[in-house]
Amino acid sequence: MRLIVASTRDIASINIAHVMMDFYNFEKTNETFDEYPVCRQKVNGEEVKLVTISSESLRAQTITDYLAPNLIVFISRHSSQSSIPTLSVHTSGNLTDEAERGGYPKQVSISPASAMKEALRETPRQKEEKQLAYKVSYECTHHGPSLNVPTMFAELGSSPIQWKDMKAPKPSHTQP
Repeated sequence: MRLIVASTRDIASINIAHVMMDFYNFEKTNETFDEYPVCRQKVNGEEVKLVTISSESLRAQTITDYLAPNLIVFISRHSSQSSIPTLSVHTSGNLTDEAERGGYPKQVSISPASAMKEALRETPRQKEEKQLAYKVSYECTHHGPSLNVPTMFAELGSSPIQWKDMKAPKPSHTQP
């Protein structure tokens, strides 16, 4: 099962989740997670669940205590001082002795290289097709959680203007 995680503390995350629910016709199930409904969809025969959490995504260190996915994708905001509109992906975890932004010191999540490669291939195509003025970026690992499951962040940013953009996360009609 693949798991997509949205956070109520992140406007970009919630907006991306709404776009995904509408475009991919996720169905609400009778299950709940963190007191929110769990939504699901089958994609190429594989179950995909969309859950919402009330904590910041980078603090979701215990998510695998409750769910057993083979891939976790946190949909999230990207922040930067430059405020350059950016669509980015990265693995989560910490390379340093500190873990001030979630996770554990010197522990990086398993990197889902194939999933990130696909995201980095698809994102520029979508950007061009929708004529988005965004940069596409592969970021260095810089925050938690640190999980023993392939984990990535797919981010929209870099400022509140982009976090509220509903066009950028919407797939085009010609998506494969």
